[in-house]
Amino acid sequence: MGQASPKQLGWGQCGCVHSGQEATFLEADGLTDGLRINEAVELEAGGFKEERRRIVGTWALARRRVFSAHLKTSFTNHYNILRQVGEGTYGLVFEAETIKILPPGGVAGSQPSTGRRVAVKCFKIAEANSRDPSGMSAKAMRESFEKERAILARSEHPHIVKMYECFEERHSLWVVLELCRGGELYEYIAAAAQQRRAEGGAFEETEARTYFRQMLYAVAFLHKARIVHRDIKTENFLLLGSPGTPEGSVIKLCDFGTAVQLSPQMPRAMGRIGTLSYTAPEIYARRGADTCADIWSLGVVLYVLLVGASPFRITGTETRAETSQRILAGNYDKLRTGWQKSSEKAKDFVSKLLVVEEAKRLDIRKALQHVWLVHSAVSTPVVLLDEQRNFSPLLDKELSLQHLATCVQPLLQLLTSFARLDPLQHLFLVVYAQVSPDIDLISSGLRLPWYDLFFALDMDSDGRLGLEELATGLQRLLEMSSKPTSYEIDLVETVQRLDLDENGYVDWVEWAAMALACSPTLASEPEPLRTVFRMLDRPSGDGIITAVDLLAVLNDSGGLTPAQALQEEAKTLLQKWSSKGSQAGD
Repeated sequence: MGQASPKQLGWGQCGCVHSGQEATFLEADGLTDGLRINEAVELEAGGFKEERRRIVGTWALARRRVFSAHLKTSFTNHYNILRQVGEGTYGLVFEAETIKILPPGGVAGSQPSTGRRVAVKCFKIAEANSRDPSGMSAKAMRESFEKERAILARSEHPHIVKMYECFEERHSLWVVLELCRGGELYEYIAAAAQQRRAEGGAFEETEARTYFRQMLYAVAFLHKARIVHRDIKTENFLLLGSPGTPEGSVIKLCDFGTAVQLSPQMPRAMGRIGTLSYTAPEIYARRGADTCADIWSLGVVLYVLLVGASPFRITGTETRAETSQRILAGNYDKLRTGWQKSSEKAKDFVSKLLVVEEAKRLDIRKALQHVWLVHSAVSTPVVLLDEQRNFSPLLDKELSLQHLATCVQPLLQLLTSFARLDPLQHLFLVVYAQVSPDIDLISSGLRLPWYDLFFALDMDSDGRLGLEELATGLQRLLEMSSKPTSYEIDLVETVQRLDLDENGYVDWVEWAAMALACSPTLASEPEPLRTVFRMLDRPSGDGIITAVDLLAVLNDSGGLTPAQALQEEAKTLLQKWSSKGSQAGD
């Protein structure tokens, strides 16, 4: 018999929210029908603005805290393992499914809900004084798990695989991830190279450009945070969907088991870590890795996309020493048919990435501006920075700015409506967005091209929208719109109120939260609502979200609001939504 539905577990009456009450935060004001973005928006009175500004200052969500590991519940209470799909640096990767539950009012024999498919990475922990088969001690394995968890918790980007939640148990550590159904890009490249064996090469440059641009976006985001991946290769890029589908053109960077965050105390990551053919020469020279090492690996990936073979392994029978010597010399194969057929711009790009001397190698910013990326194969310019100000120079030429301009008014109405929600609704929607697959943002059910708008407005291509950058871009779209606005709006103030964690940016997950708020399917299924509830209930793990649980995932207010006052504020909001749920009779 399936588990009882959360909806069957009742409502809280004393300033808390019980399991089953998750959707209440969204049902208010018609949120489960999607925010009504076509209705006129009434701007708040000054008093409301000041009150909201005070509250938001104390309710800044510390999103990384949400991703702390569950200690009071186990992975197998919520998921079933289906099959092994891969192997990460320090653990096995499986496809899993959430445990199915009965619908509200369900009885024995009722059809349970559909489970949600996820990927999960499992770190097996040996006994304290022994080592696992990989040779790692229990302490080292836990450190690896914690490092990967911490980096994924701060890597909110549409081209980096999402982490949903983590579980820490005595003998197993689990990282639950977004499932990318298309599998490894490597397999797609191998199949393409096999089909084109007679003519040579792997992908046409148009397709290679689509994938490589996304890779650069992901790495630019990491390098902005001084994170070095250290194992960039085609096997570590996953297709979000099957090849040939819209989702199949979206890729995600995965496996952060070797990633490190650099600092003034550790300007380079030492150790010969990486995959033979993709590893930068400075690592073989024992100088360690900084962000330049990832750029070299990207150069190898681009060569493979174009040619369908490794640039430094000619026969496939070379020894490791022979391959590393070719890498140290920067001697990559230029005789293969696929290379000979590549455009001069593509060859130039590869040659500027595969430079042995680090100081002469392109950095990520210059790589994003290379002519091969910003011009089509026939040299037709796309939206260039000096031709269309305030928009990314990497915007696809097929994506019309005029089309985006037609979206700006409903977008602004939605952004303004979203900014007016209370802190608990914001908290719930942001966590909901964090544990929702990005494939939902490509869904035709959404009325605005959220993904395209995000990258169009991301002028410096760093994977997040600076507040001034966003306000300026929206103003430019308004100027291009043929339909005048029917109301006044303070763009600067509006975008400031969208920065829910007060870090000076509208991050991808905040943008996704706005998008999902207008989704017609929001809160229509048990998942990801059950995961959201579990994440917010993680501190206590008692099946009830209380003010103490909420305060555990909020940023320190810096003393501006006493802890007791903040706790009372949280209780008041919880009582408000508990009361609404009771009135709804669920």
